[in-house]
Parts: sequence; C-alpha cells; structure tokens
Amino acid sequence: MLGKLFSEGTAAPSAQLPLSFKMSAERSLRLSTAAGFVALPTWRHLSHHIRRYPRDLRAHVQRILLAQDAALPDYLEGSVLDLFLALGSSGALLKAHVMRLCGDAISADTRQLLQDMPDNNFNDAHRTAWIKGSVLATGDSRQLHKLLVPSQRTEVEHRYESLQAEIQDCLEYGQIERAQALLEQALTGGQATPELEQELLAIYQHTRNKVGLEQFALALNAQGTELSAAWISALQASADW
Repeated sequence: MLGKLFSEGTAAPSAQLPLSFKMSAERSLRLSTAAGFVALPTWRHLSHHIRRYPRDLRAHVQRILLAQDAALPDYLEGSVLDLFLALGSSGALLKAHVMRLCGDAISADTRQLLQDMPDNNFNDAHRTAWIKGSVLATGDSRQLHKLLVPSQRTEVEHRYESLQAEIQDCLEYGQIERAQALLEQALTGGQATPELEQELLAIYQHTRNKVGLEQFALALNAQGTELSAAWISALQASADW
C-alpha cells in the first residue's frame, strides 16, 4: 500500500484560472484509512520520504491531511512547519489554504512563528525551532543551518516529463512566482508556444501584474519578437487593472 504513494503518473493538462489550490486535487491527496492506510505508519513513511526529498510538495500535503484526518494532533504542527520550510518565501496560496484547513488545530505561538517566517528579520532561533513532527527543522538556535539548498535547473528537468508539467505543478501548489519565471524564461529562450504564451498572460491577468506585463512585452520587442494579437489584447485590457 505504501509503495503506491509516489507512483509516477502522466503529465497534467494545462492549468486554467483561477490559479488557486484545487479542491479536487486536495481530495485526491487524502489517504483514507478505509482504503487500507494505517495512519501512523503511513505518516512516518511520508516523513522519511520528505527527509530525502524536502521539495516534494505532494508528499507534504498528503502528510498534513493525514495528520488532520487521522487525529494525529501531536504531528500536525510539525508537518505544517516542514511545508513552510520547504516553500520558503514562495507558495503563498498553498500556505494560506493549509492554514485555513488546519488553523484551528495550531497553537497561537506556532501560527505566529509560521507568519513570521518569510520576514527578512526573522530570528534565527525561530527559523530553526523544532516542533514535534518536523523532520526538516534542526532545533539548533545557535546558528542558522540551511537544510534546503535551492536546486539547480538541471535537477528539476529530470523530475518532469516536460516544462508544461512542471509549470502545472507550480500552479497547482500555489507557486505562481515560480511558474511565471519559468514561462518568461521559455518565451525568451526559444521555447515559445501559443499555450505557454496564454499561461503567462493568464498569470499576469490573475495577479493584476500590469507592470510585469508591460516590462516583459518591452523585453520581447527588444529581442525582435513581434507581439501576437493575444499580447496586444492583454496590454489594452490591463488599462483597467
């Protein structure tokens, strides 16, 4: 049963607005005890996987939902902390969704710790504070130890069948900034397609990022790329953003 948790599937279709965490995806990630999953051993299996692959957001969400559904309160806060450590300053939509789901079961002190984590002036002792259930925090308040080193682009490429599959994962888990950066790199790096162009325009529209839209249109012009009708339409519509 546990061996099926991380089986590879086919690439997901292109994401559509709204770019928020999808409830259907959340339901598919819940590991029901009725399906044969024993709560604590499954949670430990996911913890071991996350220790090895700390940026596997799917495993993080499965672990949090399992702790919530199976009434494992002693492990819920640590599971949420690990997700926040893995996301760093990105993934705002996923963080907000998890806090809406689990906020009532999380203590006020832990909520404050999680809210303060993206701040540049965040205390080193809090940044590395250990909470029961966490497998990524060191608990060492003497010095900040970076457990998560930003992965190289080549490492990510080996994990995805295509650029579009990676972008889909970013959108599904609230990493809109990462998805936007990947799309911009693709469009200026000779990988432009109408589908990728529409994805990027949808992000600009959803985030009302008029400045980003205009700046990237200028960058395309500067490298000799003629703006399509979709770009011109988006630029005109952005006057109302």
